Amino acid sequence: MKTVMYKVARPVFAAGLCFALVFSILGTQTETAHAATCSEDEINQQVEQVQNTVLQRENEFRAKDYVISNDPNNGDKVMNYTLIKGTGYAKVTKTNGDTFEGDYVNYRMEGYAEVHYVERQEDIYLGQYKNGERSGWGIYTYGSGEVYKGQYSAGKKNGCGIELNQGEKYIGEFKNGKPNGFGTVTAPVGYKLLDGVTLSGIFQDGSLTGQGTMNFKNNAKFIGEFENSIAIKGNLYIGSDEISVTFEKGFFVSKPDSSNKGNPVVYYVKDGNLQAYVSVIIDGVWQKYDNPAVIMNGSTLVPLRPIFEKLGAVIQWDNETRTVTATKNNKTIKLTIGSTMAYVNGEKNTLSTEAQIINNATMVPVRFVSEALGAEVKWDEKSKSVEIKSNPVE
Repeated sequence: MKTVMYKVARPVFAAGLCFALVFSILGTQTETAHAATCSEDEINQQVEQVQNTVLQRENEFRAKDYVISNDPNNGDKVMNYTLIKGTGYAKVTKTNGDTFEGDYVNYRMEGYAEVHYVERQEDIYLGQYKNGERSGWGIYTYGSGEVYKGQYSAGKKNGCGIELNQGEKYIGEFKNGKPNGFGTVTAPVGYKLLDGVTLSGIFQDGSLTGQGTMNFKNNAKFIGEFENSIAIKGNLYIGSDEISVTFEKGFFVSKPDSSNKGNPVVYYVKDGNLQAYVSVIIDGVWQKYDNPAVIMNGSTLVPLRPIFEKLGAVIQWDNETRTVTATKNNKTIKLTIGSTMAYVNGEKNTLSTEAQIINNATMVPVRFVSEALGAEVKWDEKSKSVEIKSNPVE
């Protein structure tokens, strides 16, 4: 009996290929056609039908009498239900503990079977066989937890299938045991920053190259070029906006133009949503920070020290109370990390977002702090920038 095994591919997201799927060159119409070819519902229905058939046949034959014998050639234990000259139904237990139960023709599995691989971390296969190899519909459950359900031929994944690997789900076409053709991958729920992000495209022997698309949970998407599973350049679609970007070190970076006042906008992914880092412009000068400004709960948070110093404030930090005090002229501002309460000359103010530490940097709401220090603050939605006019210390 010939049994062909294959390795489970590393998950797309876990392998760092989160921007790696490719979109059909023929566009949305082709995507819909491919998606219909490998329907998740149809795959599940076909596999469930085969599973039920395997279990029904097991129940049918296990209720019958059988004869136990040992294969003199290899010592395998044979529970013979209807096997005559190698054809019929039997359960064979190999000397290593592997079991093969199902239909045989000329001593080779042919039809429906259940197979347990003891030496392969208790892998289990329920499905169809032809000429002693997995062929047709089936489900393969790995002892390590991965699952493949779909079509086989010549012992390998070929056709439509669903692969579940460490919470990641791929639905699409396979050839020679690997994703080949159109497929869709969904990131695992709760997986790092990419929770629920969906990728669709054309696979070629597991390598993803060409035009691709990525859909984010907040209805934004990216369509562009990929090479060896790495995004290169393309367009972000956010609402009615189309933004030309390149992909650099894990971030989407827009091209400087008149729409963003010559300053690139940097986009990142958090909890499956596409978000933008905020550009800070003080007195016409674009500021560069090790920890970029971010938008949280509708407020722009900026790194405390460089902003305060640029606005001419003197900073004090109380590590015991985790309180920041900024003083400029006759103004004193106090904020405590983790609190939505702030004080200006002792008067209480409520912040829309608490001051907090992000990547070891203290981040504070820019509008409250700037206006409290007498600066003028303007927000530009198109360029995702906040402009501050003040009299900074040179």
